[in-house]
Amino acid sequence: MDKYPKACVILGAGASYDIKGGASPYIDSGFRPPLAKELFDIENHPGYWDVIDKYPGAKILAQSLASLISSGQVSIEKELRRCAEHRDPRIRLQFKHIPAYLRDLLYSASYRYTHMPSSYIELAKELLAEHPHDVLFIVLNYDNLLEQALQWFDPKFKFDNISDYVAADRPAKVVKLHGSINWFKGMPGSTKVSWDNALEGFDIFCKIPENEILVSDMGLPVRDYGTYGRDHVYPLLTAPLAGKGVSDAVCPDSHVEVAKEFLSSCQKFLIIGTSGLDEDLLAIVDSTLSNPTVYRHIHIVNSGPGADEARKKLEQGIKVFGTNIDVRNIFREGFRKYLRDGLRSFSEFAM
Repeated sequence: MDKYPKACVILGAGASYDIKGGASPYIDSGFRPPLAKELFDIENHPGYWDVIDKYPGAKILAQSLASLISSGQVSIEKELRRCAEHRDPRIRLQFKHIPAYLRDLLYSASYRYTHMPSSYIELAKELLAEHPHDVLFIVLNYDNLLEQALQWFDPKFKFDNISDYVAADRPAKVVKLHGSINWFKGMPGSTKVSWDNALEGFDIFCKIPENEILVSDMGLPVRDYGTYGRDHVYPLLTAPLAGKGVSDAVCPDSHVEVAKEFLSSCQKFLIIGTSGLDEDLLAIVDSTLSNPTVYRHIHIVNSGPGADEARKKLEQGIKVFGTNIDVRNIFREGFRKYLRDGLRSFSEFAM
C-alpha cells in the first residue's frame, strides 16, 4: 500500500508564464517566460533581439514567422513544421538555428525574469509537505523553473544527470516530454570547426541513447559551448512542431515508461497552463488510462476561455477524461489565483 496518494501534475507554458509571486522581485520583466505565440514577437519583446541575433537562420525565418503569427492565419507549429521539411535545403538549414535560439531564449527566461519561481515553490510546498503526495510532474516546457523550485524547496533534489529526474526514491519525479534547456547531444569531431560548419551535416532529429545525453546548466549560448576546446553541442528539445507523436519525444524512453507506470494507478490530475493540443502527451495518457469505470479527480487551470478550450481537447484526446471532468473544477483565472483559491481543495481531496 502506497504511503501517500498519487498526483499527476501536467505543466504547460501558461504555468511558467505565471510563476512570479509577490515575494520575488523582477530581474527583467522583459523576459517573462513566453507563451508559444510570443516566441518570435521580437517587436514587442526587444530583449529577444540580443538572443536571436546569434542565430542567422532563426533571424531570417523570424521575419515571416512574426507576421504570420500576428495575422492569426497560421499557427507557429505548422509553420515550423513546414520549415523543417522544406524542399529548399537553405530553409532546412536555417531551421536548424531555431531550437538553439529557443533554448537560449528559454534559458534567459529561466534566470532573468525573477529571482525565484514562486508559483512552483508554492505548488511543491502544498503537494510535498502540507498534504504530501507521490507526485509525477509531466512538463511540456523547455525551461527549468520547476527544477529550480524543487531544489529551492529541498536541496536533496538534484538534476545532475538524466536518471536523476525519475529516481525511484524521489517523492516527485519530473518527466520533460519535449526536452530541456540543459539537455544536449554532442556533435562529435567538431572541435576544430565552427558551430555553423558542424551544423551543416548534423542530423538534429536523430534520437540518441539516454546515456549519451549531456545535462549541463551552462550559461553560454549554444553556439559558444564548443569554443573552449570541446566538441560543439546541440540542444535536445523538440521545437514546437504540429503533430508531435510519442515516437518524436526527445525525452528518454525510460522516462516515458516511468510516467506510464505511475499513471496506471493515478487518480488525481492537475493540469495547468496547457492548450491540450500536445498529441504526444494525449497519446501517453490515453493509452495508459484504460479503465473508464475508475474515477479520476481532475482540475484544469488556465486563463479565461483557454481553460474551456483545454477541457475540450483533453476530453477528445483522453477518452476516460470525458466522464470525469467536473465543470466546478475548471479554473479560469490563472495559476496564481488557483494557488490561493483552488489548490488546497485538490490536495485535500481523498480518493
